[in-house]
Amino acid sequence: MRASQPLKKISPTNIIVPKTYEATIMHKILAEALRDEMIREATKKFSQRGEFVIYGVTGSQKVLTLAAAYATNPRPTIILVSGREKIPEWRDDLAEFLPDVEVVELPELDLIDVQASTIGVERSAKRLEVLARLLRGENFIVLASATAAVKKDFSRKDFLKFQLRVEVGQRLSLEKFLARLDEFGYERSDEIDAIGKFSVHGGIVDFFPINEPQPYRVDFFGDEIDSIRAIDFETLRSTKKLQAVTILPVKRFGNTSEPFTTCAGDGGTIVFDEPARIFEAIAALTQEDPDLKKKIFTFAELVQASRAGSLIHFELMLKNVRALEPQETIGITAANVTSFQGQTNFFMDEIVHMLSLDYKIFFLFTSKAKMAGMERLLDERGLRGITLQPGSLSDGFTLPNIKLTVLTERNIFGKQTRRQQLKPAEAGEQIRTFNDIHPGDYVVHVENGIGKYLGVETLEFNGVRSDFLHIQKMFSQAFK
Repeated sequence: MRASQPLKKISPTNIIVPKTYEATIMHKILAEALRDEMIREATKKFSQRGEFVIYGVTGSQKVLTLAAAYATNPRPTIILVSGREKIPEWRDDLAEFLPDVEVVELPELDLIDVQASTIGVERSAKRLEVLARLLRGENFIVLASATAAVKKDFSRKDFLKFQLRVEVGQRLSLEKFLARLDEFGYERSDEIDAIGKFSVHGGIVDFFPINEPQPYRVDFFGDEIDSIRAIDFETLRSTKKLQAVTILPVKRFGNTSEPFTTCAGDGGTIVFDEPARIFEAIAALTQEDPDLKKKIFTFAELVQASRAGSLIHFELMLKNVRALEPQETIGITAANVTSFQGQTNFFMDEIVHMLSLDYKIFFLFTSKAKMAGMERLLDERGLRGITLQPGSLSDGFTLPNIKLTVLTERNIFGKQTRRQQLKPAEAGEQIRTFNDIHPGDYVVHVENGIGKYLGVETLEFNGVRSDFLHIQKMFSQAFK
């Protein structure tokens, strides 16, 4: 490695993590992963302005890369996925790799109009809170489906343009102040139990601005603002005095709209998880209801609006997807782990094979009993130098370049993940074993769409042997 390469800044020892996280197994795995030169190179892009493609990774491998980047440089981060079914694995794996980092989901709204129901109002309030926190530049991670991301219900420019600044000593009547809150879309209530609400008690107004992490109390003396105080959300007691506070509107003014990703600004990171799938998901919305075209953003508009900061695209294989203009592509060498389906002898042979190649192996277990059983099994065969720890990921993986393998209970005992579920196109019934399908059958994969099943192939890549379903892909409208 050349001395001029600026890789020292994101070396494993420079991962920024809370003290409670330093000793966890996942931190050790992140530090090990950063020994991989291409993973280190990829993590730098998460904090650089520009558009980049990171390919060669899938499942927990993608989360590992993002988690290493976030641990190195925390920043507002938005992850877009094609559908809500993709969110649980991202959320669960992030919780393992970054246990002290808050991960929230952007609520989906009715694409035609916000439902006038308790659920619709509640989702709007939660969505508003996420947008407000992004506008404030808070460091946390937002997971959003394509449906949640495309709705035209927000304008960052208008939020920043239409604002009210109130100061101590300012001449402003109580009536005009309440009228302005109402105009801004704030809801009058007996209690300020959520963002975007206000309450009135004589000449005192409590309100919770969209752009602030806590409520405020303004005390009027005649037509003049006598005092402004921050108040505790739980107790509603004053915490400190302020000279002024700025209030942004809850509702959208004018006819302009911008994708919510603009909230992250130039200091945030936007991740498109498999952009071709996101493209197809958005296209499917307008195919089902052509009238939605005027109410939602296109894929190209979503990409363009996300270029203010760092824009990352995750793909397993390089693809030419419409509207993408990456400045650089980075390939990471990674592989899935064979599912041993509880076949102990096959599993042990593979462990012996990896140890002979000097692989560092981590086993993650959700059950202490299973972990103890595996420890006994390894001891019986005299296998040493393997780390067994509590933990859970959606799937295991191998990084051949640094000889690192992470195994989970799914790999050892054969539990299937949603990525591996296939359905026969004609019967429409779930395939539970490979015996349910035969070469020549048409199948639908939850990630890869329609294809023809050609059989199972065992391939070896950089010393790692895995079984693969050979599926001939039919077509995809996302490709040029």
